[in-house]
Amino acid sequence: MLIYLLPYKRVQYVNEVFQDLKKTLGDFEFSRLFEVILTDNGTEFSDPENIELSSINGERLSYVFFCNPNASWQKGSIEKNHEYLRYVLPKGTSFAGLTQEDCNLLASHINSVPRKSLNNQSPFEAGQGFIGLDNISKLGISQIPYDDVNLSIRLLRK
Repeated sequence: MLIYLLPYKRVQYVNEVFQDLKKTLGDFEFSRLFEVILTDNGTEFSDPENIELSSINGERLSYVFFCNPNASWQKGSIEKNHEYLRYVLPKGTSFAGLTQEDCNLLASHINSVPRKSLNNQSPFEAGQGFIGLDNISKLGISQIPYDDVNLSIRLLRK
């Protein structure tokens, strides 16, 4: 899971995140890692072509699909990640003081929790062979030793 801090819930900021991912990974790796992008029907995702197409040559790199409203089961495992996210940032918490580094730290902790669905591996461990440690590092994610994982509100206290 990757977490990106957006100043506002608007299409231009979502597009900037995906353009940054393409620039960071390169078109080939972006296409390999993000072949399918599953999202909700929020207006911030109203420009799927900007997400799907290369900014270099216009080639299709991925496919954006939209879930049905109120069908959280269509997004599978992401719901468990949202639960972990809320351990650290309970509903109603302001994100005003957060930085992208905070988001990367939170994603690193969440991705380091072993999951029964992954044969008791963490998402970090399960994904490193496919994603590649170099790409994981480029994305700002690192493995947190299991005994050091912190999914409490104290994680981001400064």
